[in-house]
Amino acid sequence: MVRFFKFCILILFTFFTCNQLFASDDSAYTLPIEWQKVELQKQIEEKLNTSLTAIIPSQKYLLNINITLGAVKTIGVGGGKPTSNQNFPLAKLGLNKNSAAYKNAIATGVDSIFTRINGVAVDLILDNKITRNQEAQVKNFISQTVKSYTEKIPSVKVTRAVLLQEDTLQKDLQVAQVNVQAAQALAEAITKSNDKIAQAIAATQGVKLPEENKTETKNEDKTKQALPETWQEWVIAMKIPIGIVIATMLLMMAINGFKRFESQKVALMAQANATAAQAAQTPQESNEVVEEKVEEDKTQNSDGLAAFTSSSGDTGFSQFKRMAEQYPETAAYLVKLWLNMNTKESNEALAVLPKMIPVESLVGVFGSLEDKLKSQLKKTSNINIDAATVARADGFIVSQMVDTFLVNTIVLPDELKMVLSEMSMEECVECYRRDNRLGAAFINVLQTAQLGKLFSLLSDEEVTALFQDGLSFNADNVQYLADTLPGLLESIRADKQKVRVPLLDKAMDLIKELGVEKESQVFDMLIASGDSDQVIEATQKFFPSELILKMPPEKMRTLINRFPTKERATLIFSRPQDEQNLFFAAIGESGRLRDIINSELAEIQKNDKLKNQIIKDQSKIWQKFVTTSRDAIRKDSSIKEAADVLLEQWLQEKGVSYSGGENASSAA
Repeated sequence: MVRFFKFCILILFTFFTCNQLFASDDSAYTLPIEWQKVELQKQIEEKLNTSLTAIIPSQKYLLNINITLGAVKTIGVGGGKPTSNQNFPLAKLGLNKNSAAYKNAIATGVDSIFTRINGVAVDLILDNKITRNQEAQVKNFISQTVKSYTEKIPSVKVTRAVLLQEDTLQKDLQVAQVNVQAAQALAEAITKSNDKIAQAIAATQGVKLPEENKTETKNEDKTKQALPETWQEWVIAMKIPIGIVIATMLLMMAINGFKRFESQKVALMAQANATAAQAAQTPQESNEVVEEKVEEDKTQNSDGLAAFTSSSGDTGFSQFKRMAEQYPETAAYLVKLWLNMNTKESNEALAVLPKMIPVESLVGVFGSLEDKLKSQLKKTSNINIDAATVARADGFIVSQMVDTFLVNTIVLPDELKMVLSEMSMEECVECYRRDNRLGAAFINVLQTAQLGKLFSLLSDEEVTALFQDGLSFNADNVQYLADTLPGLLESIRADKQKVRVPLLDKAMDLIKELGVEKESQVFDMLIASGDSDQVIEATQKFFPSELILKMPPEKMRTLINRFPTKERATLIFSRPQDEQNLFFAAIGESGRLRDIINSELAEIQKNDKLKNQIIKDQSKIWQKFVTTSRDAIRKDSSIKEAADVLLEQWLQEKGVSYSGGENASSAA
């Protein structure tokens, strides 16, 4: 008996469930169009985003589709005549797709998203770098794609903007976008799951239809949205506010990241301005100017180095430190390469090494260098170092280690490696010009940075010939290079051999110690020695003071403006009459600056004690102005261009060949 009752209950439950799933075609319900609109917009956007990348990069545009609908329609499946006392499933379109009501609604096409579309608006934001031709192709493709869904002609609104791609901001925005997408996907999954639960409850409990005599009243009530009764309905109803809250939180996180990026940028700019202002306010004594500036630079640089070290993991410096401790010969080989390479990047790397690596780790490396290379290494210590210089040096060291030990597949004899490491690029040029057969080996054996310096020393015809020689490279070229290069270098060095006076290595220290009053004697000594490199290096670091007053008037005015305001009249009064005329010509016949200086000069003329003090300190005042002007020449590219023109003429008059190229930039 129990089994019989169970069987009857199962039959009734099955019949009731099937009755709900296969409800009569005479049922009437309101077709949910809004979510179809969202899905259709999403499908069109995905299709466009997938296809538009063939025309323009995805990061160069933003796309938004907005479909407008006509008035809401209530349709009846099977003629729209509901039968009383019959139930129907309240399922969203896309769920329970096997129901007869759903199939009939789609088949008849009485009311669907495609019959309700009133218009399609496409908002397209393009990067300013996108060409007009690409823009026309994109608009045409969008129109064709949208027409495949509806007969309505889409309206495409194009806006031009600069789509930012800064590293830190871009990463924050990408993270925010991923989080928003994840939140949307999670909300959609929860919504669909709750919808299925609600449908199952409706299918099991049933929903009674109103009687025929009350059809009009009930249809009016059905247009009013009922308040949610269960927690699942509340979640479904509140999904948009919840999504807005989550998206707002993620957007605030992205904005905060952008603010942090901007604040760091402003802080760096403020630090640079403060450094320039502090450099302009130098002490009275010239030696104190240099010493305090060096100490200030060391303090700022140490902060930058500490920040770089703390924010970096296994850097190029740490790798070089391990190499110097475990394989000092290999590390010395790299140092010799960089010294003979003599480029801006190699000199910066050599200048930063002692500041980033303990001296005891470098003793074995630097101790094996020749005296000439040690002298050249000492010169690199005069290079100004900041955080950007440290970062460039670290990248250079890493690239050099990769090129030398990992990428280079050409096996060279150890003797040839040592010869190449001790060869300067000037000697390489001379070797190639004496024996062109070495070109094929040089262009294939030397590192990229060395080749860059080599090409800068050759003419265009020689560079072209060198490339052609490099295409015919084979193992015989390496053997020929190993047999020929040592003897050729020895011959070149013998031709240029001369006794190097230690005094030449102290020339720049002497200029700093003796001051501007006696610097001309040191320059004359260097020029007389015939060492052009030393002369050029000295004049780049210590621009001859006699040339400052020969600068163009507009540049002279800039140099005067860099000098402390309260000391400009004192400077002019301390100089001879002919030099005063040059200062006045640069300042101009009228203007606020001229009026201020004239007023201060009048006050000086009335004060005999002040006049005597200025005459006593005129050497110090002039030294201070020269030091400030040299610093401005190094930092201001426009002033440096004018200074290089004067310097080149001055050196040519002294019999020294000069071109303001790489040596000039690296020396400065």
